Amino acid sequence: MAKDPLEPDPATSGTSGPEGAGSWPHDPATRLPHHADESLGARIAFYRNLAGYTQREFAEHSHLSLGSIRKVERGERLPTHGFLATAARTLAVSVEELTGQPYRGQR
Repeated sequence: MAKDPLEPDPATSGTSGPEGAGSWPHDPATRLPHHADESLGARIAFYRNLAGYTQREFAEHSHLSLGSIRKVERGERLPTHGFLATAARTLAVSVEELTGQPYRGQR
């Protein structure tokens, strides 16, 4: 069976994710995790790193707690609507980009 040419070769590409979080499937063109395999925390960490923030700097600029950021990025806690909106505003991206899906807001 032929290898998908769009899939990165683990022998030649880095597969560790943000903060050395083990295996991290990604789009080779952007290093953004594949939608089907990604975690929301990995997407937030990707955009935080892209913006050049450490977790601590992101907490200071966004006024989100460092503990919440760490737990969300590790997948230990789901972000609230307020967390997502604040993170997106601070990172200058849409909530849809952070979540990888349409955002319906709080009802």
